Amino acid sequence: MSEIERTVDRFYELISPQIFFEGWTDAEFKEWAELGDNIELRNLLMILEVHEKYEYCSIVKDILNQRNDVNSNSSGV
Repeated sequence: MSEIERTVDRFYELISPQIFFEGWTDAEFKEWAELGDNIELRNLLMILEVHEKYEYCSIVKDILNQRNDVNSNSSGV
């Protein structure tokens, strides 16, 4: 394995949900996730599911549902 391949592998290890979110509270994660748009949140949801971070999946789904509820309510006016 080349040095570049090792560096890339290490980068992916560092940004894996197990390491990236280590030590975050649910409130901190929610605050951070709310900064993303819906496309970013759907992509995040897929990544979290692959890494079995289901507690964070639930938070992301709640954010998306809240946004959908707001959009549904505002379109009916």
